[in-house]
Amino acid sequence: MTGDQRVCLRQVAPPGSEKGIYALLPLGHDVWVCGHHPSIQVYSQRDMAQTSTEDGHKPYVSNLIGVDRVESKIIWSTSFGDRKLKVWRHTVRGEEASVDELKAANILYQQEEETQAERIESYLKKMRALEESSSGQQGEIDLLQKQLEDQTAKREELEVELGTLQKIFEEAGLAELLKDPEALSAFLTRAAALAAELRKLGIESLLEDPEEMARLLSLMNQLQEIFERCGLSSLLEKPSELEAMLLRYKAMQASFEKNGFSELFEDTDRLDKFLETHRQVRLSFQAAGFENLLDDAAAAEQFFQKRQADLESSAAASESVAALEAQLQQVTQDLEAMQGQRDALQRECDEIKDRLEAHRVGQLVSFNSDRHGLAL
Repeated sequence: MTGDQRVCLRQVAPPGSEKGIYALLPLGHDVWVCGHHPSIQVYSQRDMAQTSTEDGHKPYVSNLIGVDRVESKIIWSTSFGDRKLKVWRHTVRGEEASVDELKAANILYQQEEETQAERIESYLKKMRALEESSSGQQGEIDLLQKQLEDQTAKREELEVELGTLQKIFEEAGLAELLKDPEALSAFLTRAAALAAELRKLGIESLLEDPEEMARLLSLMNQLQEIFERCGLSSLLEKPSELEAMLLRYKAMQASFEKNGFSELFEDTDRLDKFLETHRQVRLSFQAAGFENLLDDAAAAEQFFQKRQADLESSAAASESVAALEAQLQQVTQDLEAMQGQRDALQRECDEIKDRLEAHRVGQLVSFNSDRHGLAL
């Protein structure tokens, strides 16, 4: 093997090459390629990169024949005399076309044309036979034609209705349902059930007012979230219990307002403190045996009136006792003073007694002395 080693730089598979390349024709810097495909692929001779695609024949392109070549050349002419430059364009024919290839192509096309003529003749014979055989069936054909026209008109009407329906579904964001018959059937079933329930409840007008229905559904969704946060989601499935709770709520609100505690009804923290104080008071009343007073306002009023009177009497008695205590204290002080005086008098009495006793003893001694003197 001489020369440089050949290496495949690029491998391409044009459309239709599964059955082979039918023709490959170099043209200038490009290569035209055709196969079992309606289009002609144009590749660059430099790197076999596809540069364009040309529409060919249907169903495929059989061959590519280079018939003739036209070459345009640009020529400049100059003159030192008039100091001008002129540009000339000259078009010449290139090398002659391959006559043998043209003859072979003409033979091929002639054979194909003869085959096509035979086919057309056969089709014409069949058409004439059909026309002859269909002459007695013209009425039936007309009827079928009329039915076809009716069906076509009906199909057009259905297409218009389908287009309108599709537009409605797209505007409603439900276009995907038209692609899934099962989902569409389930959706329509639910819609029919919903319409029946709304009619049963007497609010079928919502079917004509989607915005109002959306508002109510949004409100119901918010209510459900609120009930779930408050731990009362079970009431949504039991309307009677929900109604009873709301009636109790209304009665409690009226009671709070009636008794001057409306601010407690709006402030749960203050209400909680109030109820805690009430609980402690009830426990205290219960421990004292007066729990019934918390449930009987008249008895409680009488009890507190009597208690007030007792307190007033107790206050008056306390004042009297305080006065007596003051008097007793004064008497005690006077007694203490008199006791001091009595002690002083007692001491004086004792001194007098001592002096009297001393005086009596002195007199006895003097008397005895006198008697003794007399005796002597």
